Amino acid sequence: MKKAFLLACLLSVNLSSFSQTEDSVESRQLAREIVSSQNANGSLPNFFRQIEATTRRQMIDAIKRDNSNLTAAQLDRVTQLYGDAVAQGIVAWMKESLPKIQDATIDLYVRRFSLQELQQLKNFHTSDLGKKSFAVVVEEIPALMAPLINDAGLFGGTMGKRFVEINIQLEKEGIKLQKK
Repeated sequence: MKKAFLLACLLSVNLSSFSQTEDSVESRQLAREIVSSQNANGSLPNFFRQIEATTRRQMIDAIKRDNSNLTAAQLDRVTQLYGDAVAQGIVAWMKESLPKIQDATIDLYVRRFSLQELQQLKNFHTSDLGKKSFAVVVEEIPALMAPLINDAGLFGGTMGKRFVEINIQLEKEGIKLQKK
């Protein structure tokens, strides 16, 4: 009797773990499809381009505002160098971050949503309303995030070093920026 009970318990545990594995595999596949559908039209790279454009514009506006002593030609040179550095830095950040963001999103979906909810979420994201919802996020969020990115220190590290190099180069060209 004890052996039959123990065998039934072991079988029950094994079947439930098999079921969870199957659900987990199916959940992960659905989550991957959701993330893929969100990026079907290049939305995430476009999202990073929007961040780059917004960040570049804010930086250039700040440079112009804080350096009224510079000539138009000097301002053009400064904004060209800094704008290019921002673009290169964000492209590098995007290339490094995009796969991590996608993997983290898949993991998040698998952890937080049941298999049934993931199917509903997939149906939503592939619907016209879901596509519009994601497009609005991609279009509007970068403008809201740019100040946060600046505050978060994205411009430290590699980009911060590049900005120091630009300042040295500009000084050699006779362009001195105001320190803020």
